[in-house]
Amino acid sequence: MIYNQPNRAGADLRRKFLHRMAHQTLFLRKMVSANSGAVHSDKPGAVQSTTFEKICGLSLHNIYVRSDMGVELFLLDRRTVLLSLGGQTHEVGILRHAGKLTEQLAATQAVLAKASQIPSPVAVVVARPGEYPLIDAPSGPVRAHTVLGWEPGRVSVTDLEWDYLPIHGFAVYDPSRDIYVLHELDSGALRPIDANRAQSVGLVADGRLVGRGQPTIVACKAVRAFMTGYAEAEILLEDGRQTALVVRTPGAVPDPVWFVGRRPAEAEVYPG
Repeated sequence: MIYNQPNRAGADLRRKFLHRMAHQTLFLRKMVSANSGAVHSDKPGAVQSTTFEKICGLSLHNIYVRSDMGVELFLLDRRTVLLSLGGQTHEVGILRHAGKLTEQLAATQAVLAKASQIPSPVAVVVARPGEYPLIDAPSGPVRAHTVLGWEPGRVSVTDLEWDYLPIHGFAVYDPSRDIYVLHELDSGALRPIDANRAQSVGLVADGRLVGRGQPTIVACKAVRAFMTGYAEAEILLEDGRQTALVVRTPGAVPDPVWFVGRRPAEAEVYPG
């Protein structure tokens, strides 16, 4: 894993928007309840009751609500790109920005269903670049795309800490080879990842890009009641990130020990 330092800025940003997140989630639940009856599962003849999670593929902990109350969503695209890592070329997926979830709930449901038919890549390039300087070319910044580890069956992600998915680095396009090259951030500038570095941080094994999803929770510092039906846990992930996780609860606040050994997705709902 490339980034193993505590992400305190991300945790602070999450806490800043927690109340808006919760109220936006409750609002979306009411929308789903009022406008939908049932959704069909993949099995013929099977019908499941509509829930917010089944419609949106999202839950409270991974919704990023900006100041305008919009939920930003990224979806897996059918297109792929080539990513150069340590001199080897790998085919990875693309994430495209799908807009705000609240603007077109029905359309979002349809595109999520369509995206679920796409084979899962081991990593994805986010089609929304930022700008960073290169260590070997300090004259100006370059456009770089975040590269995330991916999970089998996942079709969407939000941009608040990328739903705890691992950040492998940043892809910079090389027009001379028509390929993206994976870089890591080093003291505020991008450095290409060579073969030795890729091997040492576990990005490749036997010449292949290693697939990784959400890391496991290794410690939970504290859990506190947040609002009716929810609690907030301060967690430490196995890759070193310190962050906050919002959990739906039946009333009782979970014991911190309950979180250890679970991935964030497995700790979204406390059974009580």
